[in-house]
Amino acid sequence: MTRKSMKHKGVAIAILLVIVLCVLVYASLNAPGRIVFRVLVNGQDRGSLTIEGINKWDGIDSDEAIKMADATFRFVMGGNVLGVLTGFNIGLGVVEAHYVWGYDAADLGHVFDMRADLWTGTIVVTHCK
Repeated sequence: MTRKSMKHKGVAIAILLVIVLCVLVYASLNAPGRIVFRVLVNGQDRGSLTIEGINKWDGIDSDEAIKMADATFRFVMGGNVLGVLTGFNIGLGVVEAHYVWGYDAADLGHVFDMRADLWTGTIVVTHCK
């Protein structure tokens, strides 16, 4: 094998590797995955929340925003309270949601606000007890 043919073979292998890498990166960016957030509640670290089935790279749609908001509400408040999502907003890399909550339907006077920053991986929650 001559040097020239070895050089062409090396270039061909490099091109194939780049193509394979591009396909893998494209597939990973467009497949729903999971996002891990650090959750801060009223200024206190509450730990990590993992949300499955959301792809932050293709933009967050309303279904994904509601899924994030509901998962955050349940993570922070647990399952023993009633929460009603009253509004949400999707910005560039940010999801905001507002709930009213209570221990029953007559007690829906408490507020719960969250702001999820997809780029820093942080959810900040403010709520009253």
